[in-house]
Amino acid sequence: MNVILRTNSADLQTLILNNFPTVPFPNKQMEITPNKPYRYNFYDLSYPVLKRFLAYRKVSEDYIIEDSINCCSGNVLGNSKATSACNFANKYSNENAKKCQALYLIKSSGASQIYMQDYFEAEMCCRGVDGICSNKDYLYTSNPTPNTEENLDTLKCYNSPYNNPPGEWVSDTNLGENNIALSDIPSHASLNEISTGTCVDYSFALTTLLRKAGYLKDEIISVESSNHAYNLIKLPLDKKYTIFDTTGNNEPPIVLGKVPYGYKYCEEIKNCYNDNGKVSCPKVSEINGCEKIKLSFWKGSRLVSLEIKQKIQDILKTFVEGVQE
Repeated sequence: MNVILRTNSADLQTLILNNFPTVPFPNKQMEITPNKPYRYNFYDLSYPVLKRFLAYRKVSEDYIIEDSINCCSGNVLGNSKATSACNFANKYSNENAKKCQALYLIKSSGASQIYMQDYFEAEMCCRGVDGICSNKDYLYTSNPTPNTEENLDTLKCYNSPYNNPPGEWVSDTNLGENNIALSDIPSHASLNEISTGTCVDYSFALTTLLRKAGYLKDEIISVESSNHAYNLIKLPLDKKYTIFDTTGNNEPPIVLGKVPYGYKYCEEIKNCYNDNGKVSCPKVSEINGCEKIKLSFWKGSRLVSLEIKQKIQDILKTFVEGVQE
C-alpha cells in the first residue's frame, strides 16, 4: 500500500509510505512548538509533527521491525545487544507474537539501548534551557554530545541569547545543516541518524514503530504531560492500557500490570496523540495501575469533555460520509 501525503514543505512535497498499517490520514495535520523551554504544546496546525510520526523511509525502520519478528520467531538476531531485550519479550509475552514484538521494541529502547541511546540534552542546551542543561558552559552550544553509536560531531547549534528560535531539522545527509534547538526531529532521524532523543523523540519513535508493527491507532498513543512525554499501549488480550517510558533508556521502561517508577504518570496525563492527530485520552480507570488515582474535579471534567467532543466529531464524520455515499 502506498499512501501519499501532500505537504507544504518544499523538500517533502510528497511522502510515499510503504506498507504502513494505518487508516486513512486525517485532513488536519499537527505540529509541536515549544511553549516553555522544557515543555511541548501540541496543536492541530500543520505539517512538522505529523512528519515526525510518518516521515520515515521504508528501509529506515523495517530492519527494526524485522528484528522484532526474528526475536519472536526464535530466529538468531544479528545484534548481540538484542539478546536481553529478546529474552524479556519472549518471557513475558505468553507466546503471543504481537505482544512479544511490542515488548521487544519497548525494551530495546530501554536499558538494552539498541536503537536509541542516552538523552539528547544538547537540544535543551542549544535553546538555553538552563534548568535542564547540566552545565551552563553548554548553553547555546551543541554540547553535550550524546553517548550514541552514531558520529554526532557535526551537529550544530545556531542559537544565542539574542537570537533563540526553535530549531529545525532539514537534512538527514548533512547533520550540520540542522539547528538542534528543540527541533522537531522526525522519528526516522531519531532512530537512524542520531540514535537518541528527548522524551518526545523517544515517545514518537515508539509510536511509529509499534504502528508499523501492526498496532492500531487506538492501541498505541503518545502522551503529553506538563513536562514530559511517554506512551500508552493496549497489549493483546488486555482490557486496559499500560504505560511505558523509554526516555533516556529508562529501566524498567514497562512494568506489566503496573506503572513505571519515578514519575506521576497517571496524574500528569494531559493530551494524547498518534499519527491520526490528537485523540481522546483513556480514563485513568482504563489504565493499569491508575485505577485508584483521584483526579481533581477540573481535570476529570476536562477529560470527560474531551471524550464527549471526540464522540460528537466521530458521529458527525460518520454522518457526512453517509451523506456523501
